[in-house]
Amino acid sequence: FFSCLRGWFFSCLRGWFFSCLRGCFLGASDTERQISSDDISSDEDLSSDDISSDEDLSSFGFWWNNNATIAQDTRINHDAFQKVRNMLLAIWATDKNCDKSKCSLGNCISNIDERLKSGKFTFLPKKVKNRVQNPGVVTAPDVIRNFVEVENLTVEQCKAFESSENLLWINGPAGAGKSVILCGRMIQLVQQLNEDNKVVLFKFGGDGNNCQLYQRALKEASVEYQETSTPRLTVTELVTLISESECKVIIVEITYEDVQKLTDTISAVTNCHIFIDDIQELLYYSKTEECSVLMDKLLSLECTVMVVCDMAQGYWSLSKQDLIDRLRMINVKLSSTQLVRLSMSLRNTCDLSDISCVIREQLREIYSEIPDVLDMILPTQLQGHFIHGTLPVMHVFNDYNVTSIMHVFNNELNRLCDELNHSDIGIVTNVASSVLSRVKDSVDMRCVNTDSNIAVCHSEDSYSAQWPAVIVLHSVWDSEERDLTALYLALSRARVYCSVVIFPCEGYYIRRYTSHVTFVT
Repeated sequence: FFSCLRGWFFSCLRGWFFSCLRGCFLGASDTERQISSDDISSDEDLSSDDISSDEDLSSFGFWWNNNATIAQDTRINHDAFQKVRNMLLAIWATDKNCDKSKCSLGNCISNIDERLKSGKFTFLPKKVKNRVQNPGVVTAPDVIRNFVEVENLTVEQCKAFESSENLLWINGPAGAGKSVILCGRMIQLVQQLNEDNKVVLFKFGGDGNNCQLYQRALKEASVEYQETSTPRLTVTELVTLISESECKVIIVEITYEDVQKLTDTISAVTNCHIFIDDIQELLYYSKTEECSVLMDKLLSLECTVMVVCDMAQGYWSLSKQDLIDRLRMINVKLSSTQLVRLSMSLRNTCDLSDISCVIREQLREIYSEIPDVLDMILPTQLQGHFIHGTLPVMHVFNDYNVTSIMHVFNNELNRLCDELNHSDIGIVTNVASSVLSRVKDSVDMRCVNTDSNIAVCHSEDSYSAQWPAVIVLHSVWDSEERDLTALYLALSRARVYCSVVIFPCEGYYIRRYTSHVTFVT
């Protein structure tokens, strides 16, 4: 909204604008005063033909009544609401030549997305002119700037990238740049490697998951790579493929059941550097003993090992005590120099980051009893920049009403499809019910006879995936930990725009005004 308003405002920023605004709206309250020729500035560039008072007031009133509402809530600042209304009317009445395509939702999302992807972020408010001296921001190493196409890093990221540790375990919130560091280090190693050495990247697959960051950067660096997945291969076949591949990089998609296969594979391969993205999925679904064996094996390797993890992203099938045991095990086995913490989210806008910071902090409060490992294993999330975008939209349903849920979903999807390429839109959901089948039908209908598709994926399959615009369909459970981690994972997939639809499971409804969603039959 503010990006659109700002674009319109500056296109109208001429002397006569303020004269017209002052003449028309000072002292206005419930109704607008009709604009007469005396109210129009005598600026030689403006004639009375530029403002059609009756038509403008009538058309604006119609638009306002159909698109703007104010709840009867004592918390609403009615004066501020009225001022916004008057400003919009002034723009409506005076701006005859504005190119509205430049102020559209799609253009706003695309422009902000480019700024975010390139790493052109700032830690200081926009009014500060000398941004090159922002605290905590440094120019990214050449390998990251040239191939990953990120221009700046935080000091935390830069230290992690330049670490000389053989094994580096990087913890950080969604969007903190963990995969950026992993990708840059991979390319750096490949460019420095002996002829026989390779890099093997293990990552999770799924309908929504993608390795576009790695693919694009490797192609940009002219590094040949090969992709495969563990379900199709035995350990022996996988080891043979890695050993015989002529590519310098092998990307292996794994599943949450593969902890033993992963341990056996890295034990058998030689002359390979090992990289693992989003290892938390393995930690959730494996036994503590299995995780401990994997950790010991990684520590015994002489090659470079880099692992990235965020325990706030995922689906917790563990008891609280089991998870605490995993966290303590990681903390005990790794030294303080091997365990790296990132804290600043750089993926999404300041507006989305604000929401994810709150969700993450609520999750941390559940485990406040283990402060000795909490800050390192589940680090807090800080705002990474002040790049604002479109405000997130939240829809909360008290009951499971499929018709109403789909009505809201289709309205949101129509807005995005009218403005963006289909490939820039992601639908992330944790539901597997009649809602999901109707969502897929709606998406398929919009993608007929098009070259690009709208991604629809389960939250559990969305690790590493990200889109400029995301619609989240989230069905709440009766587990606070499970709700928070699933919602955090889904919402953090959006870089610029996010619309969240929250509703209870079928047969339940949400009791309002409670500290957490309560299920009532």
